[in-house]
Amino acid sequence: MTQLDPEMKILLKVRYRISTKTQMRRASKEILIARKCRQRLRLSHSTQLIIL
Repeated sequence: MTQLDPEMKILLKVRYRISTKTQMRRASKEILIARKCRQRLRLSHSTQLIIL
């Protein structure tokens, strides 16, 4: 995969230490959203892999 997942981008940003509290809050929110989406897409993801 050449493109990074949005969750991976966020994790990299967090790893490189985001300075401001607002950015940290935004990143943590995005991680929570990404986790929710991943849980929802687990069933459809397996079918997408079969189609591809």
